[in-house]
Amino acid sequence: MRKKLAVFVYATIFILLSCSGTTPSLKLGECPLTIIVKAEDSDFDGYANVYINGKFIGTTDSRSRQLKIPLEPGEYTIQVTAEGYEPWKGTILVLGKGYKQNILASLKKVKKFKEENE
Repeated sequence: MRKKLAVFVYATIFILLSCSGTTPSLKLGECPLTIIVKAEDSDFDGYANVYINGKFIGTTDSRSRQLKIPLEPGEYTIQVTAEGYEPWKGTILVLGKGYKQNILASLKKVKKFKEENE
């Protein structure tokens, strides 16, 4: 009976964490930040490079156009780049444990690419 109860409790915690947008792999004291990228045109393939404080962190998923990053509380400079688009840059204050934050980075096509593709 105790084993079934323990399995139920762990499964419930996992489901709640998954549904809230956080991942069970986040360590204590880290805060989930989701970078969501959109573009002004339909040519965008969904891949964008994400930098935090000038350091490359990863590339967005082409389907969801998102990247989830666990961060410690503090202020961060976020930069998002994609080929053919102007870089997007912003600053965020990560509040702390228990806060889920999202950033929407809107990319604009570089004028040179606009003219060549029209």
